[in-house]
Amino acid sequence: PTPNGKIYVRMDKKTIRVSASEGEGYVYFKGKSPKSSSGKVEKMNDGGFRLLVKGNGNEVVINY
Repeated sequence: PTPNGKIYVRMDKKTIRVSASEGEGYVYFKGKSPKSSSGKVEKMNDGGFRLLVKGNGNEVVINY
């Protein structure tokens, strides 16, 4: 999401945690019925999902 800031990503088999220091962009992932701590999870035509991450430094947690 950003050419000059930093992106932080951590994940395990059940959770994705993402934050960005500036800019915005999408996280694309597969799952059955994902839920997010903020924002709306969008279903894609290929069966995957995406979520917009805004670069405000706040961590977004996706349970998938």
